[in-house]
Amino acid sequence: MYVLWALNLAAMTMTVISQSTTGQRGMTSYQYYCNTSTRCQYTLTLPDCGNEKDCNGKDDQPTLTQLIDIVMQLSNKIEQLNDQILALNDRLTQHNEKMSESIQNIANDINRLNVKDCDSILDVYGRYSGVYELNPIGMLQPFDVYCEMTESGAWTVIQRRQDGSVDFYRNWADYKVGFGNTDGEYWIGNDKIYRLTHQASYKLRIDLEKFDGNTSYAEYDTFWIENENNNYTLHLGQYSGTAGDAMRIYKNLDGQPFSTYDRDNDIFIYNCASSWRGAWWFRACASSHLNGLYFPQVNNYMGIVWKTWYSDTLKSATMKIQKTD
Repeated sequence: MYVLWALNLAAMTMTVISQSTTGQRGMTSYQYYCNTSTRCQYTLTLPDCGNEKDCNGKDDQPTLTQLIDIVMQLSNKIEQLNDQILALNDRLTQHNEKMSESIQNIANDINRLNVKDCDSILDVYGRYSGVYELNPIGMLQPFDVYCEMTESGAWTVIQRRQDGSVDFYRNWADYKVGFGNTDGEYWIGNDKIYRLTHQASYKLRIDLEKFDGNTSYAEYDTFWIENENNNYTLHLGQYSGTAGDAMRIYKNLDGQPFSTYDRDNDIFIYNCASSWRGAWWFRACASSHLNGLYFPQVNNYMGIVWKTWYSDTLKSATMKIQKTD
């Protein structure tokens, strides 16, 4: 006696669909099918004993009923295994999704750690101006900054004046950490400027605009400041541009420490930051001051000024730096 059968893991329920006697004498075949959309078939070939009693007397051969029970038990087992496989597959899919998310988070963290300035943003994210998160060398926490992408490369904006929406007459602590809105007017913070300009060599560009729409600029081929212990002392390179060198002409600010109304570091008899209602690298006092009060179209020496280009207060000013090495 022998049994021929094929098993399919998609099997759920089997039902006898036909019974026939083969050409070989004494052999009967039973065919079963799966009640699923998956095509499968089982063929069981048994000796034709006439009736079960004719086979019961043999200890080494199971009865027909026992064989059918065995097949049904196998079918039930296959069904259980199939359910387990489906459950494991669902768990594997969920695990893969979580792994993919974790890998993406790690990649994003690595990118953030590598973003030292807006030049790095250009390499990672492309030429899209906007607010990005930077993590310069030495900073304990990343911070937001506006990156301006131009044909000449990426610029990290460290200061912007445009509408008077932010008060710039602030104390030393505020200028240390920064203030304002990176989408609008802001000062990035002297600690951040120090960290940025000490991780590489940078140049400074200052864009200026009058209320009549005329624009001009000043550029310095090197720019960096010292740390707070040295009062954020300013260092400038060679000038170029159309606005004139207001950082040096009349009052040379190269080598000057930063001053606020509560931290007077200028050499003048009076406190320039207090008199000019702002904060700057004053000497005695200055021919430039981009952190003064905002006066709409009113001539006032306490406003946003760049005396080598225009004697009146300006509509807007932007200070931005770009890596040179």
